[in-house]
Amino acid sequence: MFGFKSTDPSEKTTMTLAFLAYETSRLAITENLTLFRPWLGNFDIVWGPAFHEDAFHQPDAMTYIARNGNRPDQFYVAIRGTAPRTLTEWIFQDFWVGAMVDWEKVPYDGLLPPDPPGPGQPAISFGTNNAMHILINHLKDSVDILTFLQDQARQSRKPLTICITGHSLGGVLASTFALYLLEHWPSDIPKAKISAFGYAAPTAGNQSFAAYSNRMIGKRCKIYANPLDVVSRVWEIHALPELPTLYKPLTMPAVLSRILQKIAIPAVQGKEYTPIDRQLPLIPSRVVESGFLKEYVLQMAFQHLLPYLAELVRIWPQGGRELLIERLDSWETVESFKRLEPLPRGPEKNLRFYLNLLSGEKE
Repeated sequence: MFGFKSTDPSEKTTMTLAFLAYETSRLAITENLTLFRPWLGNFDIVWGPAFHEDAFHQPDAMTYIARNGNRPDQFYVAIRGTAPRTLTEWIFQDFWVGAMVDWEKVPYDGLLPPDPPGPGQPAISFGTNNAMHILINHLKDSVDILTFLQDQARQSRKPLTICITGHSLGGVLASTFALYLLEHWPSDIPKAKISAFGYAAPTAGNQSFAAYSNRMIGKRCKIYANPLDVVSRVWEIHALPELPTLYKPLTMPAVLSRILQKIAIPAVQGKEYTPIDRQLPLIPSRVVESGFLKEYVLQMAFQHLLPYLAELVRIWPQGGRELLIERLDSWETVESFKRLEPLPRGPEKNLRFYLNLLSGEKE
């Protein structure tokens, strides 16, 4: 399997919990956590999953919190990535990058962006701000997420350890929410140890925001990125012009190229989008030139998902890998990928089939 030799034991836990956030119910998540207990450890859901629906009653956010049963002071916040079929989430959270919000105003709750941030002010995209607003103010399981974590801290005999994780949109929210939580932790509660693991995350904000985040969290925030993953390269102005040739010899569709040149690049011009430091080596991948993956958009979806799953399988204890692959194959994010046209379907076209394509075992 592809992957680098990670030495961080938290990677297995955080990546598993991040992808579990794509499941559709507490029952489904709990079932997987129970089955994974011999290899993952003793984790139980203690808050959520909390869902939010858009104006069309489509789910556009989900988060849950799991606690380590062997360490009651250790909590993991798992934030779901974009729901594939929820158009409003794509438009209002992922793609609204032409306007920015001063970090001091986050979470700003206006329907339209506020005045632009001043020169040198840390700022994030209006879309990421919208996702933060939903996470902080609209996701509830009897209480909101901040109240729950602070109540747990007050009741704990030890300072809490809080790790925030997510994939894609969940990945950028993991690092951004970790910074927000660190800043807004009440002074009358023992200070929590806060960290973040983001997978396949887009860029949240400008150069000043990246510098501020690195100064505040530094090595406690780790971003895993596949260099062939389009999502992990946006919205950096120098990276966007490279996207049409990212999958040579595959060609970006003309309509996508026009959107890139006429809308995306002008939208981020002058915004100085800068990723926070990536503390770990990139997850390696390769362009898979199998017939059905010669379409640029399918290759893009493949690179946003499969290398990360391959890394998860690689670091999973060998005795449980078959069970992991079997369970992953039915999770919503993998099912959504397999439904893409014109990917081949059928019982033999399971997750292992696509992992083998990535590793070169089957072409």
